[in-house]
Amino acid sequence: MKIVLKEDVENLGDSGQVVEVAAGYARNFLLPKGLAVAATPANLKVVESQRKRMALKRARERSEMEALAQKITATPLELPHRTGDTDTIYGAVTTAEIAYALEERGIEVDHRRILLEKPIKALGVYQVPVKLHPDVTAHVTVSVVREEV
Repeated sequence: MKIVLKEDVENLGDSGQVVEVAAGYARNFLLPKGLAVAATPANLKVVESQRKRMALKRARERSEMEALAQKITATPLELPHRTGDTDTIYGAVTTAEIAYALEERGIEVDHRRILLEKPIKALGVYQVPVKLHPDVTAHVTVSVVREEV
């Protein structure tokens, strides 16, 4: 049975794609859950118009995220922390702290989009990636410095 996927289905296809599946799989799982519709000429026209609309939306989203990425890249952060004798900091710099520092500078980014492999625990300058969009990744410069007492 030919169907048109309304949503991405793992191991089957992406939204808007026309695929051939077993009739029982379509009738008992995909169609009742709203994941797909039958591949009729009318449904194909509707899906094509939705695909065009989504492409425009993705392009607009991407351009907005590219502008935000430039703003993030142009905004270096300096985070003061108390340190021990060996220049290791007490505690650690986390994604939440970086997100808060960006927010103080007028840039709102969800801390889950900041890709820090492990918390920063030493003084230095770090390039931290921020994944804003599947195609757009910004890099913020984070300088961890000794806090003046």
